[in-house]
Amino acid sequence: MLTLYCSDIRHADERKARQMPRSPQKGSAFGVSLLEYAVLRQWNIPLPALTPPGHGKPAFVDMPGKYFSISHTNTHVMVALSEAPVGVDIQTRRKITEQSARVLMDDTEWEQFDFHDLWCLRESLYKLNGAGNLRDVLRFRRTENGIVFPAPGVTGFLISGIEGCAAAVCQEQNFLLPDMNWVDAAKLCK
Repeated sequence: MLTLYCSDIRHADERKARQMPRSPQKGSAFGVSLLEYAVLRQWNIPLPALTPPGHGKPAFVDMPGKYFSISHTNTHVMVALSEAPVGVDIQTRRKITEQSARVLMDDTEWEQFDFHDLWCLRESLYKLNGAGNLRDVLRFRRTENGIVFPAPGVTGFLISGIEGCAAAVCQEQNFLLPDMNWVDAAKLCK
């Protein structure tokens, strides 16, 4: 079962985060702290050991059958937990020129997607399979049945309702988009 967690970190001090960051990017410490919170709530266990940064797709070291994906921006952090591999991404919407967007979008994508939504779909797929290059040509399409991913067997959704952000989640199986579990940033601090 897929579960999603999100926290608005705009007014929180990352120096007080419960966990250490996995990267130097703003939001990383809150991302790991949200993962700790989610694992305790979802599976009633403390945060398991994680693969060291720089060793491929982040994973739990000794927990087969338990998967996660973390994403963070300057304004929000998001975590997905599942019993199947999962990819999640969140991006703060910002101004982007049409010229920049057109470099990464074909005409159909331009008509069917907002740039940030499309970027989140691509990043969620990258995080799901842990390989590839985000700038590779990956063509997404919308049909009456939803979003068609450029990878066999992958399904996913855009996630709405996150102020000022685009977000997406995907898995290599059919699933229903769950409701978001909102976590106050104070719960991610010491």
